[in-house]
Amino acid sequence: MNAQNSILLTLSRLPARLEAQQTALVLGFNGHDIPILIQVKLLKPLGEAPPNAPKYFASCEIEELARDPQWLHRATKALTIHWRRKKLGRDQTKRA
Repeated sequence: MNAQNSILLTLSRLPARLEAQQTALVLGFNGHDIPILIQVKLLKPLGEAPPNAPKYFASCEIEELARDPQWLHRATKALTIHWRRKKLGRDQTKRA
């Protein structure tokens, strides 16, 4: 964890908008998991940014999700399914 990340977690109040990496840190996921959570509609970025643009998230919503065990379960399960499918795809191409 870099210094900026540790500072973010010690703030008494988060900034109103969080970048994807900050969002991952608050939720306890990796940065590369955020696009997957957006794709499966478990996270909704602010605005209507194009696919390749930086995404921002409302910290008030992210804090709520971080305290919701059911949402955390669904998000973890969605990521597990995603990575399992990706691994299976790689395994099948190795056999061919």
